[in-house]
Amino acid sequence: MNKHYKFVLQVFSFMMIILLMGLSVIPTHSIAQQSSTDTLPTYKEKISNRLLNQFTKKNEISFLIKFSEQTNTKKLH
Repeated sequence: MNKHYKFVLQVFSFMMIILLMGLSVIPTHSIAQQSSTDTLPTYKEKISNRLLNQFTKKNEISFLIKFSEQTNTKKLH
């Protein structure tokens, strides 16, 4: 029984090595589903023209970001 167990363990180990080597050779981008960038808005659609014009003139500007929702920090504690 001891020889049989060692043989099964060797066969299992060999098969796992072959499987891992095969998976490492397959390119990951072919497995993953590529998302379409057509639906994503560009930065020009999100940023106002006034802000873009200021940036092109000065190359450095300050601005504030206003969020539509606020986080309730009391609930986080």
